[in-house]
Amino acid sequence: NWSCLQVADALNYAKIPPAVNQLEIHPTYSNADLAQWCLSQGVAVMGYCTLGSGKPDMQLGAAEAPAKRLGVLAAQVLVKWSMQKGYVPVTKSVNKERMKSNLSLDFSLTNEEMQALDACDGGLVMKICNHAGEFGLPLYS
Repeated sequence: NWSCLQVADALNYAKIPPAVNQLEIHPTYSNADLAQWCLSQGVAVMGYCTLGSGKPDMQLGAAEAPAKRLGVLAAQVLVKWSMQKGYVPVTKSVNKERMKSNLSLDFSLTNEEMQALDACDGGLVMKICNHAGEFGLPLYS
């Protein structure tokens, strides 16, 4: 959950550099700049809130259309979107069937479908876990 500034700082002094930065990532809050920068620095991106809990992500036309085309759930499309971006998505479920479906990702989204999901980014207002005010630091940039 580190900002670019925090990761860059650690990369400059840490004897063992950070291997992973866990970020909130879903189509309506893609955090793309920070996530892509981390990947460019060799820091894996683990995405939490992959399904956009409490946000409209699973009802987005951009998620429902490929789900219908592929015969899968919108949740599977969101997990696959994250994986195709090079992230490690984290999902949570206590339902055995949902757990199975979250692992059934033997399909690919087209470039157009990926771009449609990317276009859903609503910025910071769509962030689920916003703790910026608690620390007085630029946590999300």
